[in-house]
Amino acid sequence: MQQTQEDAVPIIDMAPFLETNCNEVISAKRKVVLQELRNACEEWGFFTVINHGLNLQFLEKALKVSEDFFGLPVEEKLKVKPAPGSTPYPAGFNNENRTQGIHDRKELLYFFLDDSSTDVSQQRYSMYNVWPENPPHFRSVINEFTRHAEGTSKMLLRALSESLGLPSNLIYDLSQENINMFLMNYYPPSGLEGHTQGLGHHKDGGILTMVAQNNVAGYQLLKGDKWITIEPLEGALVCNIGDTLQVWTNGRYKSVMHRVCNHKDHKRFSLAFMPTPSASAQIAPLSNFTSDIGNFPKYRTFEYMEYLKLRFKNKLLAPNAKDIGIDDFRICA
Repeated sequence: MQQTQEDAVPIIDMAPFLETNCNEVISAKRKVVLQELRNACEEWGFFTVINHGLNLQFLEKALKVSEDFFGLPVEEKLKVKPAPGSTPYPAGFNNENRTQGIHDRKELLYFFLDDSSTDVSQQRYSMYNVWPENPPHFRSVINEFTRHAEGTSKMLLRALSESLGLPSNLIYDLSQENINMFLMNYYPPSGLEGHTQGLGHHKDGGILTMVAQNNVAGYQLLKGDKWITIEPLEGALVCNIGDTLQVWTNGRYKSVMHRVCNHKDHKRFSLAFMPTPSASAQIAPLSNFTSDIGNFPKYRTFEYMEYLKLRFKNKLLAPNAKDIGIDDFRICA
């Protein structure tokens, strides 16, 4: 069934932000894009971007190498699973992910990526990565893709800053010395009609999530009381606001519940790139959205690790239990 305009996630053309010479014409086009971003983040918490600057050949190669890895025998994939207790953070292969106490019908690879601007003296979460030996070219392809994805995320963070009326570098600067996380996901065919939980409903905890997907539908967001499928668009990136940005903007930009359903007949692959605060980061509403404009903060200050511990509890919840999330840090009026 074809979606109507009212239930289709906004598609935003970022081409004006790829222009190096900002004349009056480009400046006017950027203002239109900023308004589109503002509307999407306030109303949807999601948007799809085209002309985002990420080389499509790199994207296609990354999706293909993902398909090659997940097509290996499970014994080979389990070689990329860290030994219990060897890492304080999730990394490598996982086929036992749970959401709200329910086993997700998916497999994933989890990596920490070093921001190229981060001081090498800082702790590197990438030390916990486990890289597969097969396929042989896996690591070089993913490194190539994520270097370019990092550039696209920087451009989007700067555009989001401007859409909020902030200096273009503010959100990006707030994300310095934090973590770039990269997830590769495989959702096998369910063989069943109707909804099958590939990834249970949740909100993202970071700043921004960028997702590339193959042409198999299944990515859904909750708008009001309706689950809306984000139809795949070749070469596009689906973006959503994370809880951190919701707190920084004091609730102006929305982090929205979403999930993934397995397709009845087809394999689904996706790549997710997520700038995320470090565990020790102090998260609080920015003064631009509180004291500077006479508003009270809606959230208390908290350490990001405190928030992560609550998110880990979500995996142990009983089915249909209330999700533990950013509302647990809300200040009661």
